[in-house]
Amino acid sequence: MTQKKSMAKLLLEKGAKVETQGMDGRNAYDLAKLYGQEQMYEILKPYALEWPPKKQQEEEVEEEER
Repeated sequence: MTQKKSMAKLLLEKGAKVETQGMDGRNAYDLAKLYGQEQMYEILKPYALEWPPKKQQEEEVEEEER
């Protein structure tokens, strides 16, 4: 594994926020996928799929229904 991938994995294990989006609305997971960075995409995938948390999704649905 390259140093960049090792560092990404360490940051994720320590709680880095994968959901953080740039001005275009894309996050690190989206960019890895967009630019064909398969190994980085696979590292980010389990963390990205956890966002947003289920509780937050339920709150957003409730707000939309109001």
